[in-house]
Amino acid sequence: MERTAKGKNGLIPYKLTRRQMKSIILKIEQDGTVAVSAGKAVPYREIDDIVISCEDRINKRREELKSNIYYINENCKFYEGDIFYIWGEKYIIKASDKTKIDKENRILYVNKNLKNIKSNVESCIKRECKIVFENLSKKVYNTLTEYKGDKPEILIKKMKSCWGICYYEKGKIILNSRLSYYPKSKAQDTVYHEYVHFIHHNHSKEFYQLLNKYVNSEKDRGM
Repeated sequence: MERTAKGKNGLIPYKLTRRQMKSIILKIEQDGTVAVSAGKAVPYREIDDIVISCEDRINKRREELKSNIYYINENCKFYEGDIFYIWGEKYIIKASDKTKIDKENRILYVNKNLKNIKSNVESCIKRECKIVFENLSKKVYNTLTEYKGDKPEILIKKMKSCWGICYYEKGKIILNSRLSYYPKSKAQDTVYHEYVHFIHHNHSKEFYQLLNKYVNSEKDRGM
């Protein structure tokens, strides 16, 4: 549920989730969104008061986040000259009749004639992710000698709470399209992480020993 509280410096939008709990928990997401969890019986006025009391903390945290890649990309308005990060590289937004990525000149051309520009850019990024993720999956499949199964199906989804999900019983891995914001090494580590889950289904000691064996090996090679 989307709500707004009136603070001393203006309106404070926040996302409210009702849960089976007695307390109120306020969290500021990486994109600057204020997320509040509260018990089902807690009055709205009480929740608003908590948000208002945290106004200075919210503003301070948002200022800290402004230099964060995640924050920059999630809040990009796609105006001419805006900045957007792809695989950890800074791209400049330029208007065009077609949305496309110019890797050589670090330009993200955006079709300004569309109503939903952000959705169009996300589709373009998803196509880029498909190429990169499939190549990384092939690499990890050929490198992870402990894995004896078939190469899993790679699916792409925009997620907020995790970088990847392994469905080992179905032979599928879901990867977060937001990995495209960061250097490819982060996506590679995530692919290794999900592949190792086919061998060790939980985050056991053995899981991390095997994962670190390959992740650290890639870092030693400068990958």
